[in-house]
Formats: sequence, C-alpha cells, structure tokens
Amino acid sequence: MYFAMGTQSKDSITELGIMRTKRDFPPKDFAIRIKQFSLLAEKHEKYESFTFEAGGYKWSLRLYPKGNTSPPENGKDHISLYLAIQDTDSLPKTWEVNVDFKLFVFNQIENKYLAMKTVWGFDQFLPIGTFNDAFNGYLVDDTCVFGAEVLVIKPSGIFESIHTVKEPSNGVLTWKIPYFSKLVSTILESEEFTSENKNWRILLYPNGNGSGKGNSLSVYLRLIEAERLGPTEKVWANFELRVLNKNKDRHVRATISCWYTFKEFDAFGTHTLMPLEDLREAFNGFVVNDTLTVEAELLFVIGAKVVS
Repeated sequence: MYFAMGTQSKDSITELGIMRTKRDFPPKDFAIRIKQFSLLAEKHEKYESFTFEAGGYKWSLRLYPKGNTSPPENGKDHISLYLAIQDTDSLPKTWEVNVDFKLFVFNQIENKYLAMKTVWGFDQFLPIGTFNDAFNGYLVDDTCVFGAEVLVIKPSGIFESIHTVKEPSNGVLTWKIPYFSKLVSTILESEEFTSENKNWRILLYPNGNGSGKGNSLSVYLRLIEAERLGPTEKVWANFELRVLNKNKDRHVRATISCWYTFKEFDAFGTHTLMPLEDLREAFNGFVVNDTLTVEAELLFVIGAKVVS
C-alpha cells in the first residue's frame, strides 16, 4: 500500500493544498528503491535521483534522509522529499509550469491491497440553491453540462535501485613500488583489485600531475568499468589514499568522495597528496630501500541504477 502526499503549484514546490491519501498501486512515473537506507543517511545529507521525464518536462527527486533543516525549510525530525524540475535553461525566460503531483512512501508491513470504493466523488460538490440560480451560470434555460476527466495510471515499472555498502570486502590495495628513485615513467598503474563486483586500480604520477606537476606526488583511484556504465548508472565511492611511512604515525592520507559516471573521468584523487621534497628526503621514512608503498582503501560504496 502506498501513502501519497500531493499538492499543486506553479514553478516551485509549496505547502499549498496538501492532501494525504492511501492507495494500493505504485507511482506511474518514477520510484526509488533504497537498500541499506541507514548507510545512505550516514554519508549523504541530500541525495538527488536520476532525471526522469513526465508531462514533457524533466524532473528529479531530492531526498534528505535526516530532513532538510536549512532555512526556511523545517524538516527537523522528518524525512524531506521534493520534486525538482530540471533543464530550466532550455525553457523560455518567463517559463511557468503548473503541476499537480504526488510524492509516495511504501508501507511494507501492510503489504496488501485495500478495498477500492466503486464510486468516487464529492459529497458537497455544489449547493443546490447555487446550482438552480441561473444567475450563477450552472443551469441556464434548464440546460447544464457535467464532465469528468479521468487519469488512468499505468505504472512504467521503472525505478532507481540504490545499493550501499560500508567498508566493502577486499576494499584495500597495498601497492609497493620498487626502484622508486629510478622511475622514468610519468604515470604508473597498479594491478587491479576487485571489490563489490567492480575492478579498481591506483594511478600514480611520480613527478606530479595538474597543479601538482613538478612539486607533489599525485595519486588517484580509477574505476575500470566507468566507461562501460550506462547513462542511468553511477557509482559513488568514499575512499582514502595513503602514502605509508615506516613510522605508522606518519602516514600521509587524503580522503576523497566522488561519483563515477560514464560522462565523468574514471579516476579521482588528489594532485597534491604530498610534496615531492618531503617524499624524497630519505630520513623522512617514506621511501625505504628505494621502495614506495601506496594504499587505497574503499570506505563506502554506493551503486545506483535505473532498472525496469
């Protein structure tokens, strides 16, 4: 059984005219299925869905798992859910969209169909006196018109599936790089490691890359399958990159969070993990017996995909 909240507004979402109903069939345009909701809430203040199309416009759902408490919103101690219009730059400058919408949450405990009334309508549609008075225009020359507009909802069966994993298994790769002082390559790639059915690889620029070129060690984590992700699939990763020191208290660390999609780069990290001057100084303890050790650890992974 679905619990629905609906309203009507123009070009923004308001609290005007809220209604609450229950029904036993799913939303026709879009739904999100979230596994491990608590883990999603732990890492994301706001989650925005993939874009979907309805009524000739593009939309997305914005979910605040712990509530939207930014003024003037008042979502404290609630889950906040919004409908957001997308691609407004393609609309006319004076665009206005009148929309009647509903937002849903599914009751899994009841998980049953409710009896449907055979007649739906308004008990107080219009007062008889008002209707009979020809001055009001409803009954003129003993003639009147009634009409009905019926929207039959046919679920598309499309939903967004979100899978969240904290501290995934096999999520650490320790990479030893021998003969570090003799390297001539501008970029090095580690062996692949597999975690959460995805293959990953560390990329390292011994002499820096981007803003770190010539002054810093640059390190990144690549998702091998990124280029094969579909337009409705994405992977979010929260990971730590480390340069190990012989003194464990002196490891250099950087924590990165990013979305991997088929449109974005397949590798994320930092141009300036640590200064080359500090790295190459022998007594600092990062290069031991001319071997540098770098680690990548996946801390949190979210896989999102629209399926039908």
